[in-house]
Amino acid sequence: MDSLTCYLHLATDKKDSHGMCPIYINVVLNRVLVTRKSTKTKILEEHWDKKSRKVTKKHPSFNQLNARLSNAYHEVYSKLLKLESEQERITKEKVRDCLAGRAAGELLTFYSSLIERMSATRSEQYIRKLRSERRKLKDYAGDIIEFKSIDYTWLKDYEYYLVNTRGINKETSLNNIMAKVIMVLREAEIAGYFDIEQIKPYKPPRYVQPEQKYLTLEQTEAIWDVIQRGTLNHSKTLLSVACYFLVECYAGIRFSDWGKFKVERILHEDKFKVMAKKNKEPVYIPLGKSPRLRRILAYIKDNKIVFDLSEPKTNEALKLIGGLIGLDFPLTTHKGRHTCATLLLETGYSEETIAEWLGISTKTVKTYAKFTRRKITNEYERLGGL
Repeated sequence: MDSLTCYLHLATDKKDSHGMCPIYINVVLNRVLVTRKSTKTKILEEHWDKKSRKVTKKHPSFNQLNARLSNAYHEVYSKLLKLESEQERITKEKVRDCLAGRAAGELLTFYSSLIERMSATRSEQYIRKLRSERRKLKDYAGDIIEFKSIDYTWLKDYEYYLVNTRGINKETSLNNIMAKVIMVLREAEIAGYFDIEQIKPYKPPRYVQPEQKYLTLEQTEAIWDVIQRGTLNHSKTLLSVACYFLVECYAGIRFSDWGKFKVERILHEDKFKVMAKKNKEPVYIPLGKSPRLRRILAYIKDNKIVFDLSEPKTNEALKLIGGLIGLDFPLTTHKGRHTCATLLLETGYSEETIAEWLGISTKTVKTYAKFTRRKITNEYERLGGL
């Protein structure tokens, strides 16, 4: 049986510069202090009787102060009695919610308190995501969502709402959203608000790895044609993004290297330094064997094109460029390295060489590079048939 008590307490450890000490109502659950309520009253330590927990007659207004303290105490005590009468397991969270006037067993209230607690230990980005998911729940079910109403059917209905009303991607995003809901429910179970058995046999939807799009050699040529025809000359931003994106497609440099690009990367031996390998030795591409890379590098050099954009703004520009050449998927900075890996694979490079070239593992190459019909044709021409 849980033991829940409260008492008046003079906080001598919080004495102010005038020697005045605040009086609190300490609330104790199973002999552990779980919270304290302010009575908004301060007195000198000499005016307090520790035994009776009252203001002594030494204080000129002892009667009025004791009456105020008694009212505050009984207000807290009556709330605790009501909480005990519910005949459910009492937790410190329930006690705090009860005294704060919050609805015990209400999901959104608990969610807010959980976000507040996590703010001290989790990243700002993670907290923003939690707040965003809480807003989705509120949009779906309103201001009050009682824990007792949440079961398997409720969660499946929420999934349907997210996909069909909010337009959430069922394969790539729904899993993450529902996993956060389950995380909150598990935290609520620990706090004594929820029984996880209510949602059996629910499991969050499985995440499906999206098929990574890449550009064909012909599509990279279409971007070059747009550059060469002067279609992008009205916008230095679009022109810069298109040029450096092609360097990524042909050389595999990371987006983080776009802004570091300098003409000095083109060495006098007619080679282009791509990046440092894991052992910090540079990897070089002979430009004599890379006509498309040589062409775009020369254009960047001759026209003194520099790059200084953030990735979000770059992706916005790439979407416009993709639209100009008729792509049916959004173009992003990541597509350049996927394109480079795929084109190298089609040309006949081994996975080990591509991994060394791009500075990734051979396992990652399998994600980056796609086996295509052109790859099969090239292999057949090189090795012959059976």
